[in-house]
Amino acid sequence: MSFVKKILFIFLIFSCFSCSTVPNFSGNRKLCCLLIDENNQPVSNCVGFLRKNNLLVRKAYSNEKGILVFDDVSNGKYELSFLRNGYKKTHINNLNFINPGKIYCFQLNTIEFSLNKVDELLIEEKWNECLEYLKNIPCDTSPSLEVLVSVYKFCVYCEKKDEKAAKKELIKISKLVKQLESLTIDISLLEEKVEVL
Repeated sequence: MSFVKKILFIFLIFSCFSCSTVPNFSGNRKLCCLLIDENNQPVSNCVGFLRKNNLLVRKAYSNEKGILVFDDVSNGKYELSFLRNGYKKTHINNLNFINPGKIYCFQLNTIEFSLNKVDELLIEEKWNECLEYLKNIPCDTSPSLEVLVSVYKFCVYCEKKDEKAAKKELIKISKLVKQLESLTIDISLLEEKVEVL
């Protein structure tokens, strides 16, 4: 190999490895996120929380194109969480913000999609995954959704033979149903399931 080819080869190798190094930066920059749903559509009006060591650092909202920008962020590790009505809570732990030019893309799932996923997990008997999905469905604004999630949890606990947790959910369901005059659920059917345990 000629001298010129050797130099070009070394330059090429050096260039490849230098592009793969981690870019650090000093000072504060914008941390940009793109939020999409399960159909790759932008999620607007979503609130994002940026935390470091469990302390809130920034709060921001996504625009109509699903872009959410946290201003004035230094490099480091962060936790992110996203909330929007009609969507499952989304948490990202240990986001290493080292490249201010990068746009981080996150998928948020609608509650309908999440409940369909729970149905699939129930069929596959993946009880712990099912409970993880249910844990992130926000019920605080919808009592009927809270009843539905509790019924799902009750069924999972029954399948897992966890009598204590199943009874706890059954009590919760009873209280919620009493609060919801328009919703009718035959609690005796659920009580029979607990007795089977």
